[in-house]
Amino acid sequence: MRLDIGYGTHRGRVRTANQDTVGVFAPPRRFFQRQGQPVLFMVADGMGGHQSGEVASRMAVETMRRSFFREFETAPLAEALKATIIGANEAVKAQAAKSSGMAGMGTTVVAAAVAEKIVCFANVGDSRGYIVRKGEVRQVTDDHSLVAEQLRMGLITPEESAESHRNVITRAVGRREDLEVDIFEEPWEVGDAFILCSDGLWGQVSELQMAMVVSEMAAQPAARKLIELAMTSQAPDNISVIVVRRVE
Repeated sequence: MRLDIGYGTHRGRVRTANQDTVGVFAPPRRFFQRQGQPVLFMVADGMGGHQSGEVASRMAVETMRRSFFREFETAPLAEALKATIIGANEAVKAQAAKSSGMAGMGTTVVAAAVAEKIVCFANVGDSRGYIVRKGEVRQVTDDHSLVAEQLRMGLITPEESAESHRNVITRAVGRREDLEVDIFEEPWEVGDAFILCSDGLWGQVSELQMAMVVSEMAAQPAARKLIELAMTSQAPDNISVIVVRRVE
């Protein structure tokens, strides 16, 4: 399996700091000779006053980096990914408890682990995962936000959802003990690609634009172009994206 990987993050035009964290991690050296070892990708969008959102997103990504490959030694891919996010939740909660200035901090997380035949997505919050296949893009993950839940329940229309406040998050890493993590598995074939991104990207860039850019460009130029497209608007939030394509 050979991957074309691109990623980037930007604070946007309005925010004074970037509370997003992006992670791309290959297996530690001792695992390289083991067949079928996955590669791990993550985007986390921190929430909290002062610098606590940045602390939460960075801690979540770092905790997952340290624990995922260890979890995978004894668990299937989906279970390892879920356990890794639950561990990050515990770590962020423990850190928040140490300082009144960090009380209530949290972060969204969207992650993908790529193996030979599948890509496994996991998410908490409203950072998203998309699959790009044969020129078309499809959102794989479900948003955990008040607007998304109202839309799924039929309480508002898609047009009304565009006018609603998107920033009421109903699940976040670091906010609750009993964290529920969504898991999605997709086939992973030559030519397939996926996108992980924070709401600073998907809130400004359409799915049609995503499909065109990722289908027509290599991964790193595609990641840069998607950020540029988000920046052409006011870009009121931090912008983070990972693009991964299976080459062979």
